[in-house]
Amino acid sequence: MKTISVIVPVYNVEKYLERCINSIINQTYKKLEIILIDDASSDDSWKVCEQIARKDKRIKIYRNEKNLGTSKTRSIGIQKSTGELIGFVDSDDTIDIDMFEILVNNLEKYDADISACKGKDILLDGEIRGEVTNNDIVIYKGEEILVNFLGSEKDISIGMCDKIFKKSIIDNISIDEKIKINEDKLFSYYAIKKCKIYVQQNISKYNYYIRKNSISNSANFTDYNDIIKVSKIIEKDIEQFGNQKQKESAKIDSQLTILSACRMAITKNEIKKNKKEYKKLVKEFQASNINYKILKGKKRKIECFLLKNVPILYILSVKIYNWRKKK
Repeated sequence: MKTISVIVPVYNVEKYLERCINSIINQTYKKLEIILIDDASSDDSWKVCEQIARKDKRIKIYRNEKNLGTSKTRSIGIQKSTGELIGFVDSDDTIDIDMFEILVNNLEKYDADISACKGKDILLDGEIRGEVTNNDIVIYKGEEILVNFLGSEKDISIGMCDKIFKKSIIDNISIDEKIKINEDKLFSYYAIKKCKIYVQQNISKYNYYIRKNSISNSANFTDYNDIIKVSKIIEKDIEQFGNQKQKESAKIDSQLTILSACRMAITKNEIKKNKKEYKKLVKEFQASNINYKILKGKKRKIECFLLKNVPILYILSVKIYNWRKKK
């Protein structure tokens, strides 16, 4: 039975931390090493860590002297881990009781390097969105893994928390600490680059709690600087080693990231405030060559066409869509 080292970066989550750790402690898969690293929280998160650690001998707690950010804290967790497998859980989320058992069983059955499931969003009022229940098992091998990670309809999620990794493929991954948003996508990319077999069970076992002040709920146009930067790092890297299909997927990924940034600027009425940056992104998008054949979804194709050819109509179409959505 292999040990999973579960790494939980902790920062100002005193209200949610115990809920998160209880969901890990109560896993049906028992051979766990639970590593909590408090990233210099300003609330009582460290006290909660100390209290929780008394509950279970599998819990190890550490504290950063200064705030280092999520990427660096996760890297410290990997360095301190002793398990053959690594999992990550965000300290304000939870996991279903059998998540790790499912992931380990699939990893061993298919001799995979990464085993994944799906996630679901839980809103403040308890409403659940995006739950997947079909339970299909999908296996990707070799070069097709990156294509499905970067494609226009991403079947492989960019996150780290709905997966377990063989430690051997993530041991030396280092992420620029200046990247604060979408760093998990870059980490997953570097891991997938080394992955020979990726197995995924299409059932939602990871629970993302959507809070008012969460990044995903409060992101604005300027936040897309990091998101676009990550896509470009990946595109540049793939240009050096990838095959044609992978290069096309990486290019589409970069273009769709720009499209999302423009959509965000329109949705949040931030074009005037960021006029120069917005125009620069539109020009970059217009200068790119889009392979419509590998774009999936009629709506996506129309969006790309409008932003590339008639950007003023794209603004109007997004505003109309948002207006109709509110009705």
